[in-house]
Amino acid sequence: MYNKLFKDLPLPKSVFDAHNKSKMFLSESKIAHENGKLKEAEILFKQADIYVNHANVAAGRMLRDYFDNYPTWKRLANDAIAASRGGNRVILVDKVAHILYVYQSGNAIRSYAAEFGPNWMARKEWAGDKATPEGNYHISSKKDRGNTTYYKALLINYPNAEDRMRFAAKKSKGLISRRSGIGNLIEIHGNGGKGFDWTVGCVGLRDRDIDDLCRLVGSGTRVTIVGSIQPLSVVTGGLDF
Repeated sequence: MYNKLFKDLPLPKSVFDAHNKSKMFLSESKIAHENGKLKEAEILFKQADIYVNHANVAAGRMLRDYFDNYPTWKRLANDAIAASRGGNRVILVDKVAHILYVYQSGNAIRSYAAEFGPNWMARKEWAGDKATPEGNYHISSKKDRGNTTYYKALLINYPNAEDRMRFAAKKSKGLISRRSGIGNLIEIHGNGGKGFDWTVGCVGLRDRDIDDLCRLVGSGTRVTIVGSIQPLSVVTGGLDF
């Protein structure tokens, strides 16, 4: 189950460690069994089962908690698609699927593999959290080669008014350090295709994809970023966890 559902999630180190320990104990159990040490194999197998259950329970709880936001994501995604029906092009980013879509007239006319910040399964709240924002934004400027570190880039207007209000409220409650800033310079940019989440919170695309995207959109284009377009039951293929 872990490899099917959780291996690509930005899980805490403790969860990864528990999963790795389960694999180690299982491997040692198999060796002991092959050598006729049945009692030792049974003890090692039970240890593996304890660790894998811990990893699965912790990862499952994190995923379910994240999907508590699905009603908001669904509303945002539906609004974005509806906004494209007049012929306007709209960017819709699905973080769980790691896909950036371009919609026009209610249909997805492009889709590109996307990479995010290592802490992507969170809503960006402060500078340095390595999370990718969620919500409604727009492209504020285009950066050609030579004007960005990342081949080409589309700057979005993070933080928007909602981001600023949430940041101020959490800071006043002590949930965010008084020394922290809200951050900025969130882009859809090139240099992607690395196969893992590596940005500082931006949306990374392969260079050929950012080339294509830059031909399709421009300043003012709506950018909607959600955790998932699909509900949890679809994302997990109906697996019970």
